Amino acid sequence: LRRRPAGSALHVVVAHDVVWQNYARFLSAAGTGWHPRALLARWRCASVRRDERRIYRHADAVVSFSGKDAALVGRIAGPAARAVVVRPPLADGSEISPRTGDPTPTVLFVGAFDRSVNAEAAMWTMTDIAHRVLAEHPDVRFVFAGARPTPAMQRLASERPGSFVVTGRVDSLEPMYAAADAVLVPLRAGAGVKFKTVEAMVRGIPVISTGVGVEGIVDDRIRAFSVADDAHGLATGLLRALADPAAARREA
Repeated sequence: LRRRPAGSALHVVVAHDVVWQNYARFLSAAGTGWHPRALLARWRCASVRRDERRIYRHADAVVSFSGKDAALVGRIAGPAARAVVVRPPLADGSEISPRTGDPTPTVLFVGAFDRSVNAEAAMWTMTDIAHRVLAEHPDVRFVFAGARPTPAMQRLASERPGSFVVTGRVDSLEPMYAAADAVLVPLRAGAGVKFKTVEAMVRGIPVISTGVGVEGIVDDRIRAFSVADDAHGLATGLLRALADPAAARREA
């Protein structure tokens, strides 16, 4: 709704998420045909792309946190958009420290669960990933740390209280990271740089993630401990990290 201010002020847009990418993934998952879900997905994808194109073209600069998102800005808005990549100083103030706290083998998933991409990933973990790990390591604990967990998450946690812990909002995530043997980022949708991935990596914790969870972060200089896009591959990465936690931390 804003127009350029009078005078020489510059208009800078920060595109933390290129929202069109999220709806494009939603459209891909919805499939084709005349089902209301598919029709809604096509409308959202087209309208969001139109709005973002307008916003990016009228900005003097569009700041993104990764080359991936800057490329998406250019794809949407063309050469009229001036896309700039700003790499945040992500490791400032973070120190790699040994694992502490409760010795129970622990997998951590951090997220605000009123975001559908986090809630869906948590349910996928509970119903399809965790049992593959627990079959070999029945003592492993999966901790889902974050505000507003869904009723479905809480129901599954109540059915397996020794395996699933749903914390709700916590005042600090530091104790959670300190006691984690691995951080799981099983996102299958969403856009932008996933800071839950970065927070674990800068602490030296093994990260097991989907490709969506590490996009814009890993490159030819930086890699995650394990990346897979299916439940079997994610469980395999977790089992490798849990088999020798000390070695996994050294690698991370």
